[in-house]
Amino acid sequence: ADRATGVVPAGTPAHLYDVVLVNPDGTVGVLDSGYTETTAAPPEVAGATPSSIIDATGQSVTLTGTSFAAGDVVSLSCVDPMNNALSPTLTSGTLSCTGANCTQPITINGSTLPAGSVCVVRVTNPDGTYGEYSAIGVTNSSLNLNNPKAGPDMTVGRRALSAAAGQATSANRFVYAIGGDDGTAMGALSSVEVAPVDLFGKIGAFSIQPNALRAPRTLAGAVTVGRYIYLAGGNNAVGPTNTAERALILSPRETPEITDVDLQLATVGLDAGTYHYRVSAVFSATDTDNPGGESLASDEFTIRVPSFPNKKVALTLVYRAPVDALGNPVLDVTGYRIYRTAKDGTPGTEVLLSTVTATTFVDDGTATPGTAIPLPLGTTGNWAALPTLGTNREGLALAWARDPVTAGTFYVYALLGRSAAATATTSYEFLTVTTAPNGRQTAGASWTAGLLPSGQGRWQLGAWTVDASVSSLYAAPTTYVFLGGGQTAAGAAANKVEAGRVTAGGQLANTSLVTPTTLDDTPKDFAAAESGYGVCAANGQLFSFGGLGGMPTQGAQSAPLTSPVPSVANNAWNNEGLTMTHGRYLLGSSVQSAFIFLLGGTTNEPSPASKTTELVIW
Repeated sequence: ADRATGVVPAGTPAHLYDVVLVNPDGTVGVLDSGYTETTAAPPEVAGATPSSIIDATGQSVTLTGTSFAAGDVVSLSCVDPMNNALSPTLTSGTLSCTGANCTQPITINGSTLPAGSVCVVRVTNPDGTYGEYSAIGVTNSSLNLNNPKAGPDMTVGRRALSAAAGQATSANRFVYAIGGDDGTAMGALSSVEVAPVDLFGKIGAFSIQPNALRAPRTLAGAVTVGRYIYLAGGNNAVGPTNTAERALILSPRETPEITDVDLQLATVGLDAGTYHYRVSAVFSATDTDNPGGESLASDEFTIRVPSFPNKKVALTLVYRAPVDALGNPVLDVTGYRIYRTAKDGTPGTEVLLSTVTATTFVDDGTATPGTAIPLPLGTTGNWAALPTLGTNREGLALAWARDPVTAGTFYVYALLGRSAAATATTSYEFLTVTTAPNGRQTAGASWTAGLLPSGQGRWQLGAWTVDASVSSLYAAPTTYVFLGGGQTAAGAAANKVEAGRVTAGGQLANTSLVTPTTLDDTPKDFAAAESGYGVCAANGQLFSFGGLGGMPTQGAQSAPLTSPVPSVANNAWNNEGLTMTHGRYLLGSSVQSAFIFLLGGTTNEPSPASKTTELVIW
């Protein structure tokens, strides 16, 4: 028979069949079909600006992404605060694409959406393929945040933890609770928890992820950039530390693929029955993304072994190495782990069968199954060491911002913090990171010291990154990093609020003075003492959650951004008007699209290290 190949229209399901020939003497041969399917790339919706609208007509939003096609259809699926389904009307503007990168303006009638609603955007190309973006939130005309909703408990109580939110793919989102402590000075944790987040923001159950931090860490800073979580500074239960690390959120699109199977009759082999296989890749100890780690496993490959009189079947799996977003082989793969169910086992019960270096594996039934299982979706790779900071920093703030000139370059900022029990530093430093076309990120060899100090040393502070996605006053490529108040080393109030403009090369500049000696002091200081609070920058405002007076509090504060930049309004840092489900201090906070996640901390339960979580929609 000749090898057959074919091309089918996008969206058409493809099937692969093997021809098995069995001679009267029991010998067997297998001919694989070699069927190949070629489809157009589906649209990917990467972002929506803004990620929140008000409950009124004429709400303009710009979608960004890849592979949108002329004639695409944009639709919204929404739920109100009571989870009732809503379908507001919208109109689409002119699609604009440069290569695969596209923008699509839409105008939404938000008048039928009550505040607190959440909408998922779907872009459907004419060939039927589609991509979704989660999510656009809805607020009232005053831009007030919506009432928080209680989320599931974490498995471990955590104080002074770091929080991060990230995506394995555009449809698979997760929130992470990283390190922290048990409420005692020596109780730093190395474990990391993860919970799935559905398209409408509902948080699923938390579980301890397989890959822990390189060492226990509390009072650290964290940011998510793309699929990477960056973590720096903190306290390692001995004292302030200068170490830093990062982890890559593993993608189900970067796994090996089982492409073929061969069967041979033998006296030793598999019994008749159904078997399910999965294959993962193993990486070298020097890999900068997942050192000594493992990928997610492939999709399940199911095969039914027939019964042959007086014979068993030796099965050969053939699989290919994982490829990246551009279709190129993922680097530093050193081997593969083969997972398989027991005979007639149910899908999802695969256990480790063998680790090999080749892209084929012969299962003749002699390998002893182990107990290890494939990594679950949402797992990060092994945490990889980053260059050490120039200064020990606990209770620091971490922020990130893009270079205003060089595309694909951004900076991770480690801001202030306490370097010793009696010293709150005024300095900052930053790490340069470059992004490759396939989305992989390369960190610089060292952190760069900031040139302008803060006017007040402090720790337990927060930071906000403000650009055009937060406020129209900050036209691209203008980006500022704001530093909030905190505590002095001795625990007194340090209410100063400052800002720095991100310049080419990463230094933060004070553009309000001709010869500045410190970061920009233009923003209004906190109206009351705050420390250990959560943060969010959205809808032209800066928000802080809890931590009033360095205590567990249930309120939030807001500061409207005004002109000239980087000013905030005279009424800044007033009560936002919401009440969290718990008073919180030294909590973890993270923002993704329209969702604000608030995790753990010392609470008013009372709990020195709480398991509780909550969600705010903006």
